[in-house]
Amino acid sequence: MSLADLEAATHSGITLAGMPTGAPGMGGEKVGPFIVYAFTKDGKAPTVYATD
Repeated sequence: MSLADLEAATHSGITLAGMPTGAPGMGGEKVGPFIVYAFTKDGKAPTVYATD
């Protein structure tokens, strides 16, 4: 099983919360790191998936 298959099996989605300035589709310049959260299919609290 590949990493992508494993992630698809455990995550139902990801989000970049808060519509931060500088994010794709938002105006302005990026002023800090983006924190991307992952949601799981079991309904537990989101976890940090990636930062940029």
